[in-house]
Amino acid sequence: MNLRVAAAHFGYACDVQYQPKANTPELLAYARLSESSQTDHELKKLFPVVVQRRTNRIAYEARPLAEDELERLNHHR
Repeated sequence: MNLRVAAAHFGYACDVQYQPKANTPELLAYARLSESSQTDHELKKLFPVVVQRRTNRIAYEARPLAEDELERLNHHR
């Protein structure tokens, strides 16, 4: 996510392929940057807060996400 935000801020498009190789489980994603005149403005707005993000190592709740939560996550994918 930080790479996508930074790419948008600096004028690049970031194409991400999640789990691009089925036989390589340690490869979670592949990202390709390219110059773009059509950056994602929603991602670009997040750049100032990238340095404020914190990692949370607490286990996630074992409950399914609500439909609206899934939609919000998929919107930013």
